[in-house]
Amino acid sequence: MILNYVPLVILLIDTNLNIEYSNLAAQEFFKLNKDKLQFKNLADIFHPDSILIDTILRTKKEKKPMSIENFNLSSPYFSYPSINASISIIEDAGVEKFIVTINKTSFMKRLETQNFFSNNNVSFLGLSKMLAHEIKNPLSGIKGSAQLLSIEADKDKKELTDIIIQETDRINNIVNKIEYLFSNELIESEKINIHEIIDQSIKISQASYAKNIMFEKKYDPSLPLISGDKNILIQTILNLIKNSSEAIVKDGKIVFSTYFSLWEPKEKYLGKEKRITPIHVEISDNGEGISDFLKETLFNPFITSKNNGSGLGLTQVIGAMNSHGGKAEYIQSKSNTTFRLSFPEMIKKNE
Repeated sequence: MILNYVPLVILLIDTNLNIEYSNLAAQEFFKLNKDKLQFKNLADIFHPDSILIDTILRTKKEKKPMSIENFNLSSPYFSYPSINASISIIEDAGVEKFIVTINKTSFMKRLETQNFFSNNNVSFLGLSKMLAHEIKNPLSGIKGSAQLLSIEADKDKKELTDIIIQETDRINNIVNKIEYLFSNELIESEKINIHEIIDQSIKISQASYAKNIMFEKKYDPSLPLISGDKNILIQTILNLIKNSSEAIVKDGKIVFSTYFSLWEPKEKYLGKEKRITPIHVEISDNGEGISDFLKETLFNPFITSKNNGSGLGLTQVIGAMNSHGGKAEYIQSKSNTTFRLSFPEMIKKNE
């Protein structure tokens, strides 16, 4: 399973605190193999008063995701002095369950230090591409077969083939997001006008989930071109638009602002100077905003407040920006929710 290659402890817990699934990282973390973890109750691993168990019970009671940071997690088998954990609620066939993710170091800190996406972890890039390729091939066959069956199927059977088609598309979308989580290089790099990427993303979103949203563009026409991959950047902008659209209740408005910052620090490149990430794109919405308990783990994978969310949208955003040598940030604001994408300045060959 692809979750075995995610470098986070991932557990699927039922309402009685029994472990239904554990990935390889979880098995290493708890120093127990899959068979010993399967259906094991958390109370058999931790003390009943453990903050992790308490937080899962609070999540169950309050019906909202929660996270805890820098706490001690120990048992007779192990001891970890500084742990971060997040608990999300999902429904599986109408039954409430919990996804618990645990990591020793904050995901954002690893991004800040560039250790997680460094060249030392380049194997994640090849692995994610390989897995995506291996999964997408059979998915295409399944979808194609379902489409052929759908042509001659009666109404009842057609509903089933439609479900197969929809689910293969959904899995394909998740794989697309995971494929670039660990990317530290560009697949197809070319000179891009970021305004064209934004315009195309708005056009796509207005044809589906953002039909009733008003868009405002505050573009800096003098903004220089960037170097990047169009498809990855369009998906990145679409993820942000989708999040904004889902946060808006009524009279929705999304504002795109672009500008060049003269205050960005500089670096030297082969004797030439350039500003590190001076090309900024900000997307703001007048939606309900982001819950306080999510702000610290906003870009972590599988963390979401949406009932049907995958929790990979913002992780794809930060992974894509990393692959472009840039960064993604959430900006605190009382009136609007704002995300900023910052891109590096290209060195001109004739400089």
